[in-house]
Amino acid sequence: MISATGPRYTIQTLDFSTRFTIRTTSKPGTANLFIGAWLCAWAIGEILVLGIVASEVIQYVTGGASSLGGSWLGMLGWFLVWTAAGGVTLVSFSWQIAGREVIEISLDAFKISRKVSRFGPTRSYNPINIKALRLDESQPAVSARLMRSGGRLVFDYSGSPVHFGGGLDSNEAALLLAEIQSRYPQFRGR
Repeated sequence: MISATGPRYTIQTLDFSTRFTIRTTSKPGTANLFIGAWLCAWAIGEILVLGIVASEVIQYVTGGASSLGGSWLGMLGWFLVWTAAGGVTLVSFSWQIAGREVIEISLDAFKISRKVSRFGPTRSYNPINIKALRLDESQPAVSARLMRSGGRLVFDYSGSPVHFGGGLDSNEAALLLAEIQSRYPQFRGR
């Protein structure tokens, strides 16, 4: 395995494929500290309210007297909203801290993954059906803080555009495109 480093991505030449890894560009700052502190408070609230709601549900199911009366249903609703908000924030924060986009290309597959640690979705495309791999100048630079499907590179696949290279600026995307096309000439001008 040979490794090389580009602007915001790394290149690994494997036995039968090439892996391009783009790291998020989040820098430590006040926003990350605030979100981290909020997530700590969220976790404490999650644990406390979960205990209260679980106790009330057990009381309700067993026919016992509820200490909250009918208001435990409101607390259950609040708990569900609190859990969803915290989950979305946790995913976004994790992406900022440890997210990466992995593009792995071989003769028989073009895979794009968006991962935090080892977890995240992977989409696989048949290279025969990939048309017009190019820079997408109309696409604004996508913040690496958001786990979105946008990016500065695009190809057409079965009539639909597929974007990748989120977080790269135009120059970095052009370098990555040139690297892909030099290693896989079938993606030039198709």
